[in-house]
Amino acid sequence: MTVAPPPEALRILLLIRDRKTEDLCRDELTARGVVCSRAEDLRGLIALMDGRTAYQGVIADIRFSMKAEAELKQQLRRLENIYPFLRVKPDADGTLHGISSLSGSVSLEEFLGQCRTFPARPLREEERREEHVSAWLAATPEFAETEASVSINLSCRGAFFYSARAWEVGASLWVRFPGHGQDFAARVCWCRPWGGKSDGLPGIGVEFREMTAEQCALLKAFLHGG
Repeated sequence: MTVAPPPEALRILLLIRDRKTEDLCRDELTARGVVCSRAEDLRGLIALMDGRTAYQGVIADIRFSMKAEAELKQQLRRLENIYPFLRVKPDADGTLHGISSLSGSVSLEEFLGQCRTFPARPLREEERREEHVSAWLAATPEFAETEASVSINLSCRGAFFYSARAWEVGASLWVRFPGHGQDFAARVCWCRPWGGKSDGLPGIGVEFREMTAEQCALLKAFLHGG
C-alpha cells in the first residue's frame, strides 16, 4: 500500500540519467524526508509537465545537462529560472560532489533550506521566451527608489530581469514597463548576485502576482511581438 507523504514534505525533481547517481540522491533526500520524482531524458521530463505535481526544487546530474540535446537544454534553462536548482556530480568514494546553485557552492542541507522557503509550483510545459524589454524595478509600490533593468527572458507568469542589486529571496517587488502604464506586483524566486561565484548574468527570477486581464494582455503582446 502506498502511503501519501505529509503535506509539509518537500518534493524535489531529479534530472538524472545514471542509476547510481539517482540512488545516491534518493538516499540523501529520503533520509531528510524529501519526496522525489525522476526524469532521465526529454520525454520523461515532458511527461511530468502535466501541472498536477508541485515541486520546490530541481537537482540535475552534471552529465544530464552536458549530454542534453538543444531542446532539453532549453527546458533546463527554463527550470533554472523558475526553481531553486542544483547540479551534482558523484565522487569516486560514492558521495555527491560539487553541489552548486545560482548563489554559488552550497551544501545539500543549505539547498533544501532554500527549497523550504520557495512556494511549491506545478511543473507545466510553459513557454518562456528570450525577450529584452526595458523595465524599472522597485522594492515599494510607490517606486520611490528604482533600478533600471531589462528582461532577459519573459513569460506570462514570470521573468528573469538583469539586476546588480542583492535581492532577498521571497521579497516583494514591483515592475514597471516604461510607456505602458502597468505596474506589476511580483515576488523574488531566486537571485544571482553581481560578483557572485556562479557564471551568467546577475539578476533575479520573479513570479508575477495577482495580474489583471490588461496586464496579462500586455505580457502576451511582448511575447508575440505586439
